[in-house]
Amino acid sequence: MSQGFEHVPFREIVERIKDKISHNVSGRVLDRHVAEAIGLKAASIPVYRQRNSVPWTNVLMFCETYDVSSDWLIFDRDITHS
Repeated sequence: MSQGFEHVPFREIVERIKDKISHNVSGRVLDRHVAEAIGLKAASIPVYRQRNSVPWTNVLMFCETYDVSSDWLIFDRDITHS
């Protein structure tokens, strides 16, 4: 059975976003960098993390803007075609 969106930990998505934007940031990638990348205020990242809630619109816009696979960002699945 496939995993539904409601079971996706926001903290894991944040870590993958940090991985993707790390080449654009000098030093350690912080929550404020993630917030900027997904179009949120920096103070909202800890709130989403605490509630384990995902701002889906922002996450999907990040995928579009940064040309990132939503399967990778959300489920950590690399989809490659042979």
